[in-house]
Amino acid sequence: MLRQALILAGGLGTRMYPFTKQIPKPLALLDHKPIIYHILMSLKFHGIEEVIIHVAYQGQLIRDYLGDGTSLGLNIKYAPSHIPVGTGGGLRIAAGILDDDFICMNSDEITNLNFRDLANFHVSHKSLATISLVEVKDVTDLGVAVVEDEHIRRFVEKPTPEEAPSHLVSQGIYALNRGIIDEIPNTPSPSLERDVWPKLASKGQLLAFRAPRTVYWKSLNNPKELENMRIEMWSGRLKWLREYQEDFESDLLG
Repeated sequence: MLRQALILAGGLGTRMYPFTKQIPKPLALLDHKPIIYHILMSLKFHGIEEVIIHVAYQGQLIRDYLGDGTSLGLNIKYAPSHIPVGTGGGLRIAAGILDDDFICMNSDEITNLNFRDLANFHVSHKSLATISLVEVKDVTDLGVAVVEDEHIRRFVEKPTPEEAPSHLVSQGIYALNRGIIDEIPNTPSPSLERDVWPKLASKGQLLAFRAPRTVYWKSLNNPKELENMRIEMWSGRLKWLREYQEDFESDLLG
């Protein structure tokens, strides 16, 4: 089981405006708690002990809110940059404090994915990079994975329903070996999605972890998606989010 996770929280969150006018997107509220709080509770529930957070835009607000993680039962460290440097850049900045293998994810993914299962799959295959894939009905606005023999061969961006090679899309959640740093190009704002994954896929080094069909996943990219998530929470459909929090609170009480 992996003990460490890296959260990439250095983006500007422009699609989430006006929420991001005064705060970074990870601090937007869901049920009176920031998005990043729910992500941290999910990671902790599945055995993660240490979290590194790459911060840039208004990163000090995230640091002020979370501190060193003691109050959450986690060890939180930060990998800051003064300007957004892309997902690959955030990973590169954190390189010096990364374990040999670790979970890596974006800061706007809400899911009940079992991170232990992803980690065990990654380690058992001695993979350089493993992407968690989830099956969705509508793929027209997403990048669809072409998978052969447990490896992602390529992504097809925003296909029509007739052209879609599958209904498997990335959750924005990965298990990585720190050797991935060597695959990041030395450019100002490298992207894992655009610059690294296609290169690894072409070499047969991008492993596919298929999340169970029962896994819940939403990527919160804009105000409408945030509001829809709030409605789901208020309706009681996401009880597992509260269970993660209750599990943490029971740990505090001993």
